[in-house]
Amino acid sequence: MAAKNGGNRKPSSSWGNKILEELVQARGIDVDIKKDSNIAEILRLDRNQLHKIVFDNKHEIQILCPPEKISENINAAIMQYQITGYYSGNYDFEEWFEDFSYEFAKALPSTKQIPLEQQTPWGKDVKNRPKKLNLLTLAEVVKLGYQKIRFWRDREVETDSKILKGTYFELRQQLLNEMKTVSVAGGGFSPSYSSISFKGMPTVLFNFLEKAEDVEPGYTKIQSRVTIRLAGKTDDTETYPHLEKLTNSEVVNLANRIKQNFLLPEPYKIHRGKETVSCKDKPAGIDGYIFTFNQSDGRELFTKLYELIEKPVNLKRIFYGANAAPSEAYPTVPEETEVLGTNVQRQRRRPVGYVHFTSAQLFLSLVRKPIMLCDNKGNTYKGVMVDV
Repeated sequence: MAAKNGGNRKPSSSWGNKILEELVQARGIDVDIKKDSNIAEILRLDRNQLHKIVFDNKHEIQILCPPEKISENINAAIMQYQITGYYSGNYDFEEWFEDFSYEFAKALPSTKQIPLEQQTPWGKDVKNRPKKLNLLTLAEVVKLGYQKIRFWRDREVETDSKILKGTYFELRQQLLNEMKTVSVAGGGFSPSYSSISFKGMPTVLFNFLEKAEDVEPGYTKIQSRVTIRLAGKTDDTETYPHLEKLTNSEVVNLANRIKQNFLLPEPYKIHRGKETVSCKDKPAGIDGYIFTFNQSDGRELFTKLYELIEKPVNLKRIFYGANAAPSEAYPTVPEETEVLGTNVQRQRRRPVGYVHFTSAQLFLSLVRKPIMLCDNKGNTYKGVMVDV
């Protein structure tokens, strides 16, 4: 008597096909299970395995390949990680936020440094300094083009936080704006000075990049970014009626001055290094820092920015800081670490090299995209916004 199930008939259950689909997808095999009847043999011969690589104890990349190809694919994954990190700006944002949380006190001259337990960043005890939590992975940042963070002004008050979203450049501006109204009791700056707000004021971003022929094998190009504000100006006088309207002719003149000061007769270059030079002159529109080879390199840059905005150079607002053991804190050749049995090199911090001016962009509160003021070919803003 024949069995009711039909003896030689193949099973046609949907759950069986689902299992096969999950198996071949997990192994990265490109095959149509409805058309190929030799699935078992394909699975037996396939040697791909799923490997996971974790960068910086937080960013995970998955690699599907045979065991003998793992080293080759790890190198490719590391290069991709470095490239995406370069384009997303992730490399220096974490370090910048650490300095930001201490109100950039580390950039003060060594003679003005005070013990950590005595510092009062943003007018509060060190234990009450700001903190953040990244809500997107690096891969998501690269895909979406922005990062999202949860930000606490006071790390001890868990219930008081807000979500901020934007590019890393935009997040820096947002974070600074969040703290502008916080009076500072220490650090040598008066509350009236620290409460100056940059809200509504146009931002000029200067981009610097290492030349391709100077890049050491195995590394990405060194980059630097410096920003200034056009103090007292705005493109949105309805929202900021206390500020003066920025005119088209002023922007054209600014673009031409940038070309003369940073591009001619050759692109201005900065000697990047392991030391920090900062300038905190908010009334002039300058409030930032840069890593340089020595103090004079940073002072020269900020002097050039003062000249650009036609303001008197205020040397007492330029500060210098250096690590006591820079070669140990920021090694020229980073140490290696083991990942899945393979030695990989950590990313560089504060690399030494020359970066050259490549462009300057203007960011306005009412304009969605940045306006190119001057590029490395000498093209300048002519008074007409393009593709904004």
